[in-house]
Amino acid sequence: MIPQRVLLILFAFLLATSTGCDCGGHDADSTPAPLDPEEAAETAAEEAAEHADAAAEEEEGAVDNVIEARPDAATVLMENEWVRVVRFALEPGDALPVHDGPARLVFSETDARIRWTEGDAEPVEVEWNAGDFHTHGPGAHAVENAGEEAISWVVFARLGADLVAADEAEDVGHADPEHATVRFEDDLVRVVGVELAAGEETTMHPGGPRVIFAETDYRIRYHREGTEAVERELEAGSAHWHGAGRHQVSNIGDTDARYLVVLFQR
Repeated sequence: MIPQRVLLILFAFLLATSTGCDCGGHDADSTPAPLDPEEAAETAAEEAAEHADAAAEEEEGAVDNVIEARPDAATVLMENEWVRVVRFALEPGDALPVHDGPARLVFSETDARIRWTEGDAEPVEVEWNAGDFHTHGPGAHAVENAGEEAISWVVFARLGADLVAADEAEDVGHADPEHATVRFEDDLVRVVGVELAAGEETTMHPGGPRVIFAETDYRIRYHREGTEAVERELEAGSAHWHGAGRHQVSNIGDTDARYLVVLFQR
């Protein structure tokens, strides 16, 4: 009969070698056991699907919603069925992921040097000056702050609903050149800058559907023809919407009132 002590030693040896454990003095066999064919096929299919998803994501490159993807860099100032106004801000070296954008006006609040990527094109470096305007058509793009200072800009994005045209083609830029200056215009949008010193007012004038973007803090009386005048206080950097109609703006505060009138033309 084999002594019990010998049986225990033999059992421990067999257990160690079968589990691939190195219990001292013997190298464990590191060769993995072959996979079952069905299991191997399933693993290969999963890996292929993961690679395909990654490749598709890299190829498309666009996040569904850049505002949700980067809430720390994007602030919605106003939104309705016609227009969305968003302020973006990036620290040096920071970037927005590739994202789709509709036709839009861009207003640079600061000087900026950016690395711009559009569609499949190679990135290019572009410089913006504070107060610049430019427009883009719809498409995927990415933005990186390539400068050494924090930057910010405001996007006025044209959404899908049809605009209700004004009864008259003129706006404050035509009707009141003493207080209004056309700052930018192309086939997408017209931007008029208005400046009223304390106590001044615009003429009663036509206006189409429009975004008002405040460049300073100010207090006004707004009178739309056929309605009671209302008083409003606006903060610099805020945005709001007006429908088409004749109206007048009076600066009833103690500071200059400066604002942009953004009128989409299609």
